[in-house]
Amino acid sequence: MSNVKKENYSDSLGKLAWLLDASIKVPFTRWRIGLDGLVGLIPGVGDAVAGVASMWIVLAGVRRGAPFTVVLRMLLNVAVETIIGSIPIIGDLFDFVFRANLRNMDLIRQYEKDPSRTHKKSRWNLILTLALLVLVLVLVIWLAFSLLGWVWGLIAA
Repeated sequence: MSNVKKENYSDSLGKLAWLLDASIKVPFTRWRIGLDGLVGLIPGVGDAVAGVASMWIVLAGVRRGAPFTVVLRMLLNVAVETIIGSIPIIGDLFDFVFRANLRNMDLIRQYEKDPSRTHKKSRWNLILTLALLVLVLVLVIWLAFSLLGWVWGLIAA
């Protein structure tokens, strides 16, 4: 995904992904940003609007016959970018780097080239992601109970 030239995304769906994620060259750098990241700078609604635009590519994956695991992986990419992107400053920088639309476009292309491999890779990716989410959830619950115990200890003392 390091090569984000427009020529690599010549069909209309690819052009949309490129427009959203890499259409604007940052002066004096090799970085490219897209409208997704710029719209995401608008507080409150920017990331929601960008997330809706990103769903067009996910729907195209569904129309092209991508299996559930690949579509779920695409949805996860959009969700991660939308949720983390909503965090002020850090999220905006994340939007410029993560490029969910180009990732999803690449997933569609990989699926069209090698459906079996892409399906299997997506399945493992989802399993690892869910395991990580469960681990984070357990950690948050443990921290919450630890904090409550600490506060209770202060109150009871």
